[in-house]
Amino acid sequence: MASDPGTGPRPLETDPTLDLIEKLHASRRFRDAQGLFFVEGVRNFVQAVDHGWTVDALLYSDTLLKSALARKLVRRLRREGIPTARASPEEYRRVSRG
Repeated sequence: MASDPGTGPRPLETDPTLDLIEKLHASRRFRDAQGLFFVEGVRNFVQAVDHGWTVDALLYSDTLLKSALARKLVRRLRREGIPTARASPEEYRRVSRG
C-alpha cells in the first residue's frame, strides 16, 4: 500500500491487528491469499525497509523497542502515513515468535 508523504500517522485498532497477525502466523494459505506477512525483530524490520519492501502497517511497543535506529525508522514511517498500532508489551508478546 503506497501512502502520500507527509500525511501523518494513521492509527490502527490494536486487537484486530493482533488477530490478523495471528492468522498470518497460523496459515500459509491465508498469507498467500492476503499477500501479507509479519516481519518481527529489529534486524528484519530494518532490512525490509532498507530493501524497499512495502510496509502496509506497523505494530510496535514503545517499551520493547530499544533500538535507536528502529525508533527512528518507526517515526519516519509514521510521518509518511503508514498505519500504526501501538501495543503494550503483553499485547506484542501475544504475536511474538521470538
